[in-house]
Order: sequence, then C-alpha cells, then structure tokens
Amino acid sequence: MHPTLNCRKINRNNLWKCKSVYLMHMCLAIPAKVTEMKGQVAGVDFGEGIHREVDVTLVETKVGDYVLVHAGYAIQVLSKEEAQETLRLWNEILQAPEEEVHGSKPKI
Repeated sequence: MHPTLNCRKINRNNLWKCKSVYLMHMCLAIPAKVTEMKGQVAGVDFGEGIHREVDVTLVETKVGDYVLVHAGYAIQVLSKEEAQETLRLWNEILQAPEEEVHGSKPKI
C-alpha cells in the first residue's frame, strides 16, 4: 500500500492501482477500447475522437475489449466497468477548477 496515494501495488513491475486509476512508476495509463486488430497492433479509441495504434504483445485482447495503455503499449485488459470508472475519474479531474486540483493560484 502506498502511504500517501492510497494505492496498492498489483505486480512486481511497479503497476499500482489507485481507486481505479492505474499508475506505473508514477506515469499514467489511460483506458481505451480496442476497435481493430492487426496482428500485435490494435487500433484503440480513447474517446472524444482520439484514435491510436498500440502494441498489444503484453496482453491477450480482442476487438471490443478495454485495455490500459501506457507509452504506446496495452499493459492490462480491463472490464468495461473499470474502464468507465477510470474515465469518469479522469473527466472529473480534468473538469475541476485548477484551484481544486493544485490548490490556490499564487498572486503575481
């Protein structure tokens, strides 16, 4: 358990789960839906019109699955519910006023 982030380590490669948000070496992993497969490369949809190709050699996945993407690699397959909850949390963070996320702004 990480003492300040309320996270738990879920494997030996420093993958952490923090309330449905996954962190790897404190870098973020983002959920995406697999829309097509071409061998070991998947087309994924991050939502809001953002589509990318990612390497899926680390996971077994198929069209329709949700995967966690970090640095161009799918690192874990998620349930639809886990992916939706993670995206909901991301949207909540992104829509929060800056003061709520970083504290009050310094006056210049």
